[in-house]
Amino acid sequence: MTPYLGIAMTRWLILFPSRCGLCSFFVLSTFYLIGCRFMFEGDEIVRHVSGRWTGKLAIVEVFDRHGKSHDAVILQDWKGPHFTDKRVPPSELPSGPPILVHKEWFQIVSPSDVPLGEEVVVTGRLVVFHAHRAQDSEGVSRKLVGERTIPELLIDLSSPPRRLNAKGMQLRK
Repeated sequence: MTPYLGIAMTRWLILFPSRCGLCSFFVLSTFYLIGCRFMFEGDEIVRHVSGRWTGKLAIVEVFDRHGKSHDAVILQDWKGPHFTDKRVPPSELPSGPPILVHKEWFQIVSPSDVPLGEEVVVTGRLVVFHAHRAQDSEGVSRKLVGERTIPELLIDLSSPPRRLNAKGMQLRK
C-alpha cells in the first residue's frame, strides 16, 4: 500500500484536578492535537478504483509549475474499470488517457523503464490526484493553470507493466 500524508486534527477534553482553598474541583481544558497521519487505501481522502487495465504505452509531455517540460508515460486506448462514484460527475474527471505513476507521492514512471509502443496489462489503482516528478516530487500536469499544476487521471501501479502477446495474453518474464 502506498501511504499518503495528510493533516489530522483531534480535539481532546481533559479534566485536571485542582485544589483551591477548602474545595476541590476539576478544570476542564480543551486541547487540539494537530499532526500528520498516513492515509491508506481504505481512506476516503483519495478516491480510487482498483483493477487491471490494458492499453498501449506512449509518451506524453507534462509540465512543472515553472513551465519546464518532462516526459511521462500514458496508457493509450485503455480498457478496464472506470470511476463509478456518483459523487464525482464525469464532467469533473480529467480528460485524456491515464498517466502511469508509482512509489510514494505518485511519481511519474520514466519512459526508459517501460516497453513503449507495446500492448501491456497494468494493475493498481485509478485515482484523480497530482502527479509528481521522481527526482524531487514537484507536481506536474499536462496543463498549467497560471503556475499551478492540476489533478490528473493516474494509474498508481502495484507492479510493473507486463507485455501482452497477439492474443491478448500476458507474457511471462
